[in-house]
Amino acid sequence: MTNKVEIYDLTDDRYDIIGCGGTKTVYLVDPDLVVFCPNQVDGMLLVDMWDRITNDEIEMGNFLKRIGILTLDFFRCRIKMNDDLTIHTFGSRSFASYVKQGIYIIDTKNIKSTQWDHSWSLFPKGMDRYDVNNWLPIMTSYINDIATLVQNNTRISGDTLNLAFVASSNLITKYEVRIFCFDFASKHYALDMKHTAVFGDAIKRMIEDGAEYAIYEELCPKKICLPEKEKILHNELSKKMLEIFYAK
Repeated sequence: MTNKVEIYDLTDDRYDIIGCGGTKTVYLVDPDLVVFCPNQVDGMLLVDMWDRITNDEIEMGNFLKRIGILTLDFFRCRIKMNDDLTIHTFGSRSFASYVKQGIYIIDTKNIKSTQWDHSWSLFPKGMDRYDVNNWLPIMTSYINDIATLVQNNTRISGDTLNLAFVASSNLITKYEVRIFCFDFASKHYALDMKHTAVFGDAIKRMIEDGAEYAIYEELCPKKICLPEKEKILHNELSKKMLEIFYAK
C-alpha cells in the first residue's frame, strides 16, 4: 500500500470520484486508498458538521473491529477542497485492496462498487445452489456475526449492513459470507453509540437481509428483485438461519 499523506489536494485532477451518496463523496487517491469529503450536493453546508461525521465513522468502525466484525480500516487525514479551505476528514483502504486478502466486499446499495465477479460462484462446481442445506455452511459465519452484534447490543441495518464473500479453507465450501459494515454516519443525526439491546424483530431482519443479499449476488444479480424460485429459497434459508441462531 502506498504511504498515506497528511493532506490530499482534491483539486488535483489525478484523484477520481468513485462514489457519491447522501452524505459523502469518495475519492480514489491511490489504488489502495480512498478519502471522504462532503457530498457534491450539500458541499459547504456539511463542512460545519464534518468533524462529527468523521468521528462517528471512526468511532463505530473501531468499535466493530474490537468485537470482531469486518469493517473498513479507517485513518484520519486532511483534504484540500479548494484554495481557501482545508478540513480534517477520514480515509480508508479501497474496496479493491481487500481482494488481495480474499475478501470481496458486496456493497448492497451500489452494484458498481461491489468487488465480486458474477461469473464466479460461492459453491464448488456441481453443487446444487438451490438446496438450502448447501447454503448453511456458507452462511454460518454470518449467523455468528449477528450473534456477536447481539451480544454487544449493536444493531446494524440500512446502508451500514453490507456483506463480504471471504475465501474459505473449508473443504465443503469455497467461500463464507460475513457481515461487512461501513457507511455509519449521517448528516441528519449523530450516531447513537449507547448500544441498546437488540430484540427479535431486528435479529430477524438482519438474517433475512443477509440471506437475500447473498442469494441475489449468487443467483440473480441482474434482476431488480428476487424471482419466485429465489424467493422460495430465501424463505427457507432465512427460517433455517433463525433456527440455528436461536439454538446457540
